[in-house]
Amino acid sequence: MLGDVHRGARWKALALAAALGAGCGFDSSSAGGAGGDAGAPADGGGGEIDGGAVTADAARDLDADVPVSTFCQGGAGLEACYELDGNLEDSSQNNNDLTGDNIAFDTGKVGQALVTTQSSRMDPIKSATLDFSGELTMEAWILPSQAQNRWAIDHQGQWGLMLDDDRVVCTVVTLDEGGGSSGKTVTSDSGSVPDDVWTHVACTYDGTTLILYLDGVVADTPELVTGAIDTAPTQGFTIGRDSPNGSAWLGRIDSVRIWSVARKAEEIAP
Repeated sequence: MLGDVHRGARWKALALAAALGAGCGFDSSSAGGAGGDAGAPADGGGGEIDGGAVTADAARDLDADVPVSTFCQGGAGLEACYELDGNLEDSSQNNNDLTGDNIAFDTGKVGQALVTTQSSRMDPIKSATLDFSGELTMEAWILPSQAQNRWAIDHQGQWGLMLDDDRVVCTVVTLDEGGGSSGKTVTSDSGSVPDDVWTHVACTYDGTTLILYLDGVVADTPELVTGAIDTAPTQGFTIGRDSPNGSAWLGRIDSVRIWSVARKAEEIAP
């Protein structure tokens, strides 16, 4: 579940800076934490502070009030996780970092979000950790700037999420008995994704059924599908663009997670 939590260890550093204040010898620009007059230890009262070093007791007191993000600590099956909080880093154990040009970061659903426009270019990556064939979950917060026919998440020839005018389409490409492959889709109702409004989108495939969720609610009749996900295409995965070199998404994307398991409704509800 997404939750309204602060992200990253930097929040701890900010909390320390705020708590210690200007009179406590803390220099936020110093890598070592020492600041002010290095030769004059500050008296912290309840917790000793010497040259900017905080005692364990003081640190524990501060940590108790600072929530730490668990968004990318999802457990088994989490193959990629992008908080998009000012960077394109994958915070899962697989380090499937992305790169791009002419992109920006602005206010997101949580923290910041990736902003892509007509001139943006997101580079696809090919990673064995994203070539899974049994089950799948894609989830993200999206805020389109206009109606469009573009991909928010795309693993070319395998799976993806796109906006078709003002509807979300979830696609998974599966192998049939003859060895060929075909795309299966499930689509939300017209008008279900308004412009300039955050919508949580998730799609799951468990090997037999394709389900689309909007804001935690099933958006359409689940599609009965059988077969393994096709992992042969090599064009790669990206977000905010039609992989590998198609049109860019118009709007914002936040909090993207890709799983090699089909998550339950209560696990993906925002």
